[in-house]
Amino acid sequence: MSEIIPVPLHKKRLEERGYNQVTTFCEALSNELKIPLNNSLLYRNYYSKTQTKKDKEARKEVSNALFDVHYTEKDHNKHFLLVDDVITSGATLEACARTLLKI
Repeated sequence: MSEIIPVPLHKKRLEERGYNQVTTFCEALSNELKIPLNNSLLYRNYYSKTQTKKDKEARKEVSNALFDVHYTEKDHNKHFLLVDDVITSGATLEACARTLLKI
């Protein structure tokens, strides 16, 4: 089985914005592809400044501790489609992917 995983916002950023645009996009993908959306598996541990204002070197420094996962035995042996809204250096997706490998 597969699941679609949006790159999460920190709860403080989510409160500031009121929504996560990636989750909205993932909901559309989920409906079209008939693949379940799981927006509770991956979460952001701490609030950080936006990557958009950082240069290439600073983007590479996304900490492995920035993300973590809430998983159970049923999450083992699944394939995940990880979705972000903007990809520049790929550092955020890499950090998320490394975190998902904990499963």
